[in-house]
Amino acid sequence: MIIAAALSTILTAQAPISLGQGMVITRSSKIVAGQYFRPTSGDEPALIIRGDNITVDFQKSTLSGSPLITEPDQRKGTAILVEGKNVIIRNLKVRGYKVAVKVQNSPGFMLLDSDLSYNWKQKLKSTLAKEDLSDWMSYHHNEKDEWLEYGAAVYIKNSDQFKLRNVRAVGGQCGAMIVGSNKGTVVNCDFSFLSAIGLGMYRSCDNVIMHNRIDWCVRGYSHGKWNRGQDSTGILIYEQSNRNVFAYNSVTHGGDGFFLWAGQTTMDTGEGGCNDNLLYGNDFSHAPTNGIEATFSRNKFINNLVQECWHGVWGGYSYESQIIGNQFRLNSTAIAIEHGQSNKINYNRFDRDNEGIQLWERASQPADWVYAQKRDTKSKDYEIRGNIFSDIPSQVLDLKGVHGLNVWQNAFRANGRILGPNPVAAGFVFNQNQIRMARDESEADRRRLSTGRSNVTTYVNSARPKQALMRPDGNVRTELEGGTREYLKRFEPDWNPIKERISPYVKRFWVKPQAGGINPYIRSGTLRGRRYILVNEWGPYDFRSPVIWPREDEWKDGKRVVRIEVLGPFGKWRVKSLRGITLSATSGQVPGFIEATVNQGTQSDLRIELEYKGGKVVDYRGIEIPAGNLVPFSWSEFNVPIEWRVRFWPYDAKAEEPRTMVEAFRTLIDTKPASFEEKPRSLSYDFYDSPYPSGPKDHFATVAEGKFTVTPGEYRLQTSADDGVRMWIDGELVVDEWKYSGPTTYERVLRLGGTHRIRIEHFEIDGFAQLKFAIARK
Repeated sequence: MIIAAALSTILTAQAPISLGQGMVITRSSKIVAGQYFRPTSGDEPALIIRGDNITVDFQKSTLSGSPLITEPDQRKGTAILVEGKNVIIRNLKVRGYKVAVKVQNSPGFMLLDSDLSYNWKQKLKSTLAKEDLSDWMSYHHNEKDEWLEYGAAVYIKNSDQFKLRNVRAVGGQCGAMIVGSNKGTVVNCDFSFLSAIGLGMYRSCDNVIMHNRIDWCVRGYSHGKWNRGQDSTGILIYEQSNRNVFAYNSVTHGGDGFFLWAGQTTMDTGEGGCNDNLLYGNDFSHAPTNGIEATFSRNKFINNLVQECWHGVWGGYSYESQIIGNQFRLNSTAIAIEHGQSNKINYNRFDRDNEGIQLWERASQPADWVYAQKRDTKSKDYEIRGNIFSDIPSQVLDLKGVHGLNVWQNAFRANGRILGPNPVAAGFVFNQNQIRMARDESEADRRRLSTGRSNVTTYVNSARPKQALMRPDGNVRTELEGGTREYLKRFEPDWNPIKERISPYVKRFWVKPQAGGINPYIRSGTLRGRRYILVNEWGPYDFRSPVIWPREDEWKDGKRVVRIEVLGPFGKWRVKSLRGITLSATSGQVPGFIEATVNQGTQSDLRIELEYKGGKVVDYRGIEIPAGNLVPFSWSEFNVPIEWRVRFWPYDAKAEEPRTMVEAFRTLIDTKPASFEEKPRSLSYDFYDSPYPSGPKDHFATVAEGKFTVTPGEYRLQTSADDGVRMWIDGELVVDEWKYSGPTTYERVLRLGGTHRIRIEHFEIDGFAQLKFAIARK
């Protein structure tokens, strides 16, 4: 605890001051430039700024809450608490806390020219091969500051007319989180390479967010294998946040680019929403899920770039929204809206999306949605006007159960099928469109597209694109990627809304750029695209340190060959050591590619260790290594086959409670199980429901047994569980965490060699359940 004398320190001097632990600053001050190590935990901040009309200039001092080598998930406490009107903080640098700056009840607060990078973030459990469901987050509630559980670079609460300018926060989990704060501005900030949220809003209105870099805020993605997003996003806007302006931001490579949800209040009452927000001139490309997700609300999406996403726009239950003048390219589905009403989709460009526009309604609504009970949710009254659809290989307009649709003055060029078999339920107008149709279209399609008055149809020998660039699940077709240069060319359209002439279709929505506002968009030729969303246990890779990343994996002449990309700052690499693998070269350039051939008989124990020499390196903790130093980096793969025998039992929470009725519980798991399965090679369970047919989703027990063989050495054994778990190796208890808990990973390092037997016992009380085991070389 911080002693009371330190907490009560009040500063009255005008001269530059040094920071004491628990200091309270109550008047404008300059801080003596330097490095301040001020660890704290719990509710007590390391520093308090309290009072009105105070300016504190930190003169680029660094406030550190933990040593640099501290793992990100072990960083604790709050660095600075701000309370008072018109407080200004300048030239601050904060490292190693859970929350860098917490601001509450401070209208007029300003944070200028500051760096809040490399604070707390959780260690992720998902791997390149498989998702771990415990990595999912939820931001639905924040009435009790639940968002603080996920950390923040700056957390602003009940502080109207705030201002963030030239603030950088990278390498953590969440950037700027804004709660109950209105009429603020965020300009020229960098909230990138975060493992959850770049900028979040909750009950916050009339704010202006412009000229910011909010790229690579992502988790839950493994390129070409699985993509989920896990509720990460560049920009999050929840619960009655209205009339905000988002303009000229780069918000690429996020779980979602932009994620808007009306809020639980709207779902429970049918009223309100996150309404009348304007998104103008933003780049929302390369999202594993949705470039823009906006639901149960009314908003404007104007002149944005959205490419290589699963859905360019997911607009479920959107109403009276305007999607105008945007560019959609290379998405699985450009626009998907269920139960939308009176929306306008006008003057957009659709280029090489798998599917153009999908509109539909369900047969029934969820029974627990008050929103659906109190509002008309019929899919109806759309206008689709003045769009250009080019090279859409699947279906341009996928329409099911729409009531009232006016499709007019569009151009359809070199597409696949334009309309589905059941285009609308009623009230369909298809008129004044220009259609370039292949001669081999079916006669029924030709008749359907010729019924509207003044449609102009041109027939050509071949108008359809050869193949799609995206799979229906949103993953890129890797076989079409080709070389890096060809891959990047797909994502460099002629688009810069800050400098370009204003289209007449978007002129009335135009947002004047801020004076001194930066051009935040990714430079031409820079690595971009979903292929370069590389997520490891600490979140998105930021290209500031050397890394070995496995790409294509195939068999050639009876041998396994892995194509590897070596990424990082420009420089060179050379081999330091190899185990079980042969490389196609012993040195090379960074970035670059190399092939690794797995030696016969070494499928389960592979390691490549290289040395890098080149530019400055910054690792995942924020530790800097000067240019020219040798930096080791490695990749390994360790697979030990374990033939698991897994058994399940339901238990009576009153008669066989595993923590308090030990003998009764042990008697239970000595009986015949309710379910049994052989699970070869891996033990990896995530349960939201029963682990076996007709079983309970709560109050069940699991016993998993197996054996494995390893060469002598030290090994890292990890078991993850929700709730209680015990693990024995050769009859010796090595993990004893017999308790109620959320998903938790327990690690033990043991010296092993030869064949070993393993037994794991587990119980689940309620909610989500998990049981996993992994072993790796130390």
